[in-house]
Amino acid sequence: MRLTLLTRWYVYGPVAIILLGLVLLRARPVQTLSTLSESDWRPLALAIALNGVVIGLWVVRSGQLLRHHGHRIPAGPLALLVTFANTASSLTPASTGEIARVVLLERRHGVPLGTGTAVVLVERFMALYLMAITTGLAWVWLLVGHPAAGGVGLAIVVAALAFAPTIAYRAGLRPLDAIGRRLERSPADGRRRRVGHQLVEVDARIAATVADARRSGVFIVASLAIFALFAAQFALAAAAIGEDLDLATAWAIQGVAIVVGVLSAIPFGLGVSDAAIALLLPTLSVDPASAALIALLFRAVSTLPVTLLGIGSYVLLARGGPTDRTAGADAGPS
Repeated sequence: MRLTLLTRWYVYGPVAIILLGLVLLRARPVQTLSTLSESDWRPLALAIALNGVVIGLWVVRSGQLLRHHGHRIPAGPLALLVTFANTASSLTPASTGEIARVVLLERRHGVPLGTGTAVVLVERFMALYLMAITTGLAWVWLLVGHPAAGGVGLAIVVAALAFAPTIAYRAGLRPLDAIGRRLERSPADGRRRRVGHQLVEVDARIAATVADARRSGVFIVASLAIFALFAAQFALAAAAIGEDLDLATAWAIQGVAIVVGVLSAIPFGLGVSDAAIALLLPTLSVDPASAALIALLFRAVSTLPVTLLGIGSYVLLARGGPTDRTAGADAGPS
């Protein structure tokens, strides 16, 4: 009930508008226009160009998960699919747009719904988990004064925590499977038993992926590279108006913005992510007006271009018609 309420436009709409309005006021519009007129647009152009690399890494990350279950999708169609899915996920409350990716995988590439669901769940939750732990550790490193030795230690901790789900699944710690089996034993409720059976099937596919150390390693490396590019885009947005942010600081700030934006269930984290940036940057000696402007520029170089590419991907997918459902499917997991 609570989640349903949060996904109603008349609930999240006013919240997003109010928060974004406060960010705009904090940016001091008159001062912002003056700052933008004197800004260096080259860092912004580079930040926009990095979106192409981000999409390439999405393809690598999603493609290797699908190959593990015996489905090979060419890079071009997969790039359209993941770009559209990212936009649909960001645009819809609580990322419900990811359902479209599962359906398209099944209809256009013959990926069973259970497998597609497992791939999407691994991508969404593992990525959020990795972003949360790396952001937390980035803040620890900042708060202890950027020690070089500490950075090496934190990198080791990141590696250990990143593989924690793999270790847990190998040890048989599978809560989704436990919930599913409990529902399967429901004595009188057929719908519960069906849901339980589906959960067990999806968890089996998740376990086959997460418990594979090699696949998990590729996923972790690709995800960390994506996060590093997000941090670079954030630092470049700051550089455009003369603010110098190192990669760790950019990672810490935009990491919080992304996590709270996702948890808010508001489309694009609109207002929530921007407010987080506008509030956190001044704690690191950035002028409040500049902090708010950086939040808006980060939107302009990351959210906006990817959204436009996502819309273009949807148009191309809609025109492409159905593909051969058996093409590109292997005999079994690789």
